[in-house]
Amino acid sequence: MLQRPIPNNEYEKALHILQELEKGDRREGLFSCFAISRRGEVIWFDEVGSPYGVAIQGSALVKTRVLNLPSQPMRVVNLEEAYQQLIQQQQRQYLTVLATLSYGSKQERGILASLALLIGFIIGLLALYMLLRPYTSNESNVSIAGVGDVTIVSTGSYNPIADPTVTRTNFKAFLKEMNSPALSEADQMYDACLKEGCDPALMLAFFEHESSGGNQGVAAITRSVGNIRCTPGYNCYQTSTNGSFRLYANWAEGVVDWARLLKQYRDNGARTLDQIIPVYAPQEDNNDVNGYINAVKQRVDDLRKRELKLR
Repeated sequence: MLQRPIPNNEYEKALHILQELEKGDRREGLFSCFAISRRGEVIWFDEVGSPYGVAIQGSALVKTRVLNLPSQPMRVVNLEEAYQQLIQQQQRQYLTVLATLSYGSKQERGILASLALLIGFIIGLLALYMLLRPYTSNESNVSIAGVGDVTIVSTGSYNPIADPTVTRTNFKAFLKEMNSPALSEADQMYDACLKEGCDPALMLAFFEHESSGGNQGVAAITRSVGNIRCTPGYNCYQTSTNGSFRLYANWAEGVVDWARLLKQYRDNGARTLDQIIPVYAPQEDNNDVNGYINAVKQRVDDLRKRELKLR
């Protein structure tokens, strides 16, 4: 079987990397991925595939400048490896500066030597911390500085079937903000997301877009977070003008069924919102597909940024 070749254009190459991550269901960053060039430079690709340099500031990673990269092979890496590579680069820079210092008076030499030792000690502590700390997939407290600071609060992209990127506290808070009739079942709904392996942030975004959290349309009766059409084998509610929809005993049951439907989409090759929404809410049903996709992404971004207030 012929495989699609990696493009030479750097922009297309970045998009190719992101697509490959999505296809493999690998999530190395919330909006992006890291890579290391042949020269050892750490590169951060944003959500549209633009390559940026990366630097360490304290315990955070921040993007620096847009890179004009020559065509060269790149290796996609996780946050851990990117961070360790940057620490090694800082150590090399420190040793280079230390070796080329020109000293003046004895007092100046003492001050410079003390400062150099302090910087080296800090870099050493960072390296030791990165080597010894337990590593999990949640990339918390990692900043990519942009217009304001966009902080990565967890791994994931806009894939519904993914690790949770919002806490139970903010999950409940958003249901309350929507004045959702499902609020009393918030814990059960959140637990259902965890059990089924779906991201509660995506579920909330779908729930809001479909029915304002159960406040509008047939969802108030069906207790369906996703307004799923009736299919054989389900209890359903028949509307007078808009067909029939799956009916659930409670909101948590609706979450479970929604997650399982999205797993079916994933198994059929639809993992991202751009792949899911045209099938889930097709244009033939008078849906604004692009509007739906953008609304869900905006809400997910908002929910993830709210996590910063808890830290």
